Amino acid sequence: MKQFLFIALLVFNYAFAKAQNTPTQKLEPPTIGVKLMYGDMADFGDTQIKFKKVISDSRCPEDVQCVWAGEAKVLVEIFTNGKLDSEKELKFAPLNSILSIVDTESLGIEALLLQPYPKSAVPKNQNEYYLVLSVREN
Repeated sequence: MKQFLFIALLVFNYAFAKAQNTPTQKLEPPTIGVKLMYGDMADFGDTQIKFKKVISDSRCPEDVQCVWAGEAKVLVEIFTNGKLDSEKELKFAPLNSILSIVDTESLGIEALLLQPYPKSAVPKNQNEYYLVLSVREN
């Protein structure tokens, strides 16, 4: 009887150990959040992103009720190894939640937010704007 219990415990332990080694979900690589101020450049190894310009910001101020939600457009420059590779216009609109800036085999950079959100009583100063970026290794 003791031998039967011992064998049953071995089989039981083996079954649970095997089940724990089977992945049940895909693991995503870690993501880093970066705050990129207006006029600044962020360095991600071979790739650099510069927040060059706020083209327009017609987003509805948070303390006002609007018929149209509005949108904001900004221009970023993408550098590779210090040399200007391209410029990209990002349009922040209600239906655009994540805007891809760079997507290579090794790196993914997306714009999540343009801040600060407008208020009706506060005049806009371009130097106060910043982008919130999501950076991940692919």
